[in-house]
Amino acid sequence: MPNENPGGSPSAEKDPFIRETLLQKKGAGAFWKKLLTTLALAVVFGLVSSACFYLGSRLFKPHEPRESEPVVFPTETQRADLPPSVIDSRELEAYLREWLEKELPRELPGGADYKAYSEAIRQITQKLSRSIVTVTATNRSVDIFNAEYLSDTSTFGVIIAATSQEIVILAPAPNITLLSEDSTLEVTFPDGSVQSAIIKGTDRTDGLAAISVLTDALPPDFLRTLSIAPPASSQDITIGTPVIALGAPQGFVGSFGTGTVTYVRNDVPAVDGSYRILYTNIYGATPCQGVLFDLDGDLIGWIDRSYNDNSLITAIGISQLRANLESISNGRSVGLLGIAGVPLPDELRTETVTGGLYILSCAEDSPAMTGGLQSGDILTQLGTSPIASTADLQNFLRAISTEQTVRVTFLRPGGPGGQEYREMTLDIRITTR
Repeated sequence: MPNENPGGSPSAEKDPFIRETLLQKKGAGAFWKKLLTTLALAVVFGLVSSACFYLGSRLFKPHEPRESEPVVFPTETQRADLPPSVIDSRELEAYLREWLEKELPRELPGGADYKAYSEAIRQITQKLSRSIVTVTATNRSVDIFNAEYLSDTSTFGVIIAATSQEIVILAPAPNITLLSEDSTLEVTFPDGSVQSAIIKGTDRTDGLAAISVLTDALPPDFLRTLSIAPPASSQDITIGTPVIALGAPQGFVGSFGTGTVTYVRNDVPAVDGSYRILYTNIYGATPCQGVLFDLDGDLIGWIDRSYNDNSLITAIGISQLRANLESISNGRSVGLLGIAGVPLPDELRTETVTGGLYILSCAEDSPAMTGGLQSGDILTQLGTSPIASTADLQNFLRAISTEQTVRVTFLRPGGPGGQEYREMTLDIRITTR
């Protein structure tokens, strides 16, 4: 075969495995260049890691209770001094009252004033709706086949307070019971945003729960988009007062109803207290949940249909719930004895029986019932504190620690015709509402 490479050197095309490339020896400058590059990359990596750790700790830290700024509701005498976030429509209410008293009898539905009234109600309702949220509890459970499944329960909530650290929301306690540590709670705000939440406190006797959403997880201007509806005074609410029902009065969150207060019942005995019940002409669904506002945007009632056996909405005046609401909003429990009573009636007073709280009934499975108290007993003292009214009883139960045994002093009727009373004592363990 003829020699195709006359020079005698191996052909790179035919013998690639013997091809060599000579590399120039690197000097000391290349070593320092590589070292400086490595150090620079290490610095950049450290800065990125620090930033990721900081952001991760802010965004994904566990949502646990912490010591926070106390929640304090405005006193009932400060209704005119509520913060700007609360709707102030006193001039509009004055116009509406004047129209109801003077113009309505002379105006046909569809008249100009009726349209103005309807438009005013619509505007007030839209503003108040910014205080209404949806609260969703997601529970992890196990069925009979030992398979895990998730169940969601949604209900309404109303924003009753906001501090620099948290938003506090009032919601029905039975709807948000969390069954395990894996259960979660979320709040959907009017703008559609969803935030995780915790239960800060509950009053299961009244069916109330205080929900907390931390503000450091919210955009800076988020609070400006909301309305805050702290409990106001319901003591001056009378027959004929126009009211708006919000929350879930028609059975689903976001519904509403309007009407007037048609009747007021004072001093209705309740468990460890007494209520003022507001009756309205607003039709509600079954079940019916929500709150009542007046036309100033003040929260005046907690809807409770158990005081009415028809389809009209009734509500507990918020003044009777304020103290317990403030306690659970600050994570404090309230004690439960479990009696419904009234101040000692005059016809039962004698020279030796001068005062006390006459027990009408004891709640089922309550400390009072299991501890031995009975209807007809007259409660006179808890510990060293004299008891003569439901206010005395409530103040005592809010002041003590729950799960505490208390010496209960009372009078029990006996003798001929039950006209003689003997003083007795029982040690009863106070539980949590």
